[in-house]
Amino acid sequence: GVLELATLMREVVGNAPEPEFTPAREGDIRNSRADLTKSGAKLGFMPQVDLREGLTRTVEWLRGSGDFSQTVNQ
Repeated sequence: GVLELATLMREVVGNAPEPEFTPAREGDIRNSRADLTKSGAKLGFMPQVDLREGLTRTVEWLRGSGDFSQTVNQ
């Protein structure tokens, strides 16, 4: 879920802020999970790296790409 993603981002980035929880709003989706089975079958594509590795690579790339590094390093 979103909390798992926020926790993972904090671990990968190293200095991300704590998640801020606010009351649920009308229309918010309470529970949702991605399932790549259907998209994999229809598109013929499945991820080659897991989410942690993909985020780690992305953050490393951003940190080494000029102005973007300022955003990730803050």
